[in-house]
Amino acid sequence: MSKGLRPERKPRYRLWWERLTTELNSRGMAARMRQEEPRMAEVRHTLPADLVISLTSYPPRFPTLVLTIKSLIRQSIRPDRIVLWLAHGDAARLPKDVAALSPFGLEVRECEDGRSYNKIVPALEAFPEAFIVTADDDRYYPPEWLDVLVRGQLAAPGAIVCHRARVMQFDEHGSPQAYKSWYGAVSPDDGPLMPAGYGGVLYPPGSLPKEATDRDVFTKLCPTADDLWLKWMSAAVGTRVRLIPEHGPPYEWPGSQSVGLVRTNIRQGGNDRQAQALATRFGTAHVAAS
Repeated sequence: MSKGLRPERKPRYRLWWERLTTELNSRGMAARMRQEEPRMAEVRHTLPADLVISLTSYPPRFPTLVLTIKSLIRQSIRPDRIVLWLAHGDAARLPKDVAALSPFGLEVRECEDGRSYNKIVPALEAFPEAFIVTADDDRYYPPEWLDVLVRGQLAAPGAIVCHRARVMQFDEHGSPQAYKSWYGAVSPDDGPLMPAGYGGVLYPPGSLPKEATDRDVFTKLCPTADDLWLKWMSAAVGTRVRLIPEHGPPYEWPGSQSVGLVRTNIRQGGNDRQAQALATRFGTAHVAAS
């Protein structure tokens, strides 16, 4: 069984109000970011190896992609690279406002199309000795976002550091319970924790095994749930997770949520099937204990 106390379910009116507030705030932030000029920080990070921000996108998300990348460029500390991975052929459709950010540290690279895995697998292969921070393409990242992850890594060397995570649930036999029963972590003492990629996750060198980039295996077992795959992989080598809770609601760009994997993975049970496939292939003892 999992540690931690499940948060009380919020009343419907409160959920409605939070969604409305988040939507209004997101629209305001989008308008603001369109006016902001890109500006790279003068202060470099203090990690002992290169720091790479890695993300991916695809044409349906291109209209708001510039907003996310601007927020990554405008961090309070400067990474060594910001790499946008695109499936072969998609770079030709990249909007001019995104391409114009290359003088501010943005690198656009093409890769084999692995969908959501594009944000982590090509980076692991290209920068095996780097600290890799993954980000999603549909949201705003505040200026201290990267610095907080870096400071978390310096305080817990070798740990995977994240802003958001889900508390995994297993039954008495060690089988994964329904994904809908996994709830958002509110404390570093909750566990076992699965880092949630949308909040941003820092992977230090060696935190994932070489098998993490095995496309044949993850495509077969877990094709649309990279968070699950990465949790099973990191647990296999005993990497711990350090949660630094993000305060305040996330800003998701208006219109960006009309496409994505939420419907397949959560509403249609895709995460449940993929978690069970991972449990059958690799077991759960190391995951439930992490």
